[in-house]
Amino acid sequence: MRACKEGRLDIVDELLALGVDFAVTNADGCNALWLACYKGSHAIIERLIAAGIDLDLQNGNGATCLMYVSSNSKPDLVKLLRRAA
Repeated sequence: MRACKEGRLDIVDELLALGVDFAVTNADGCNALWLACYKGSHAIIERLIAAGIDLDLQNGNGATCLMYVSSNSKPDLVKLLRRAA
């Protein structure tokens, strides 16, 4: 999750190659995709989607990543997530 939040594609790629489970969530109920959306990293988001991460996961507040990017002025990420859905 930290690699996603910091936009570290190199580390994300290495972790994906090692088979790390990106579906785990933090105390707020957010997964790695949430943190990649927070950072705004298209490349990491695309990697996570390709790895099969849950696009519809709701965090502890009941919000999905699409809801987050829609309400935080990230139209490029809205398009990216909608294409993947």
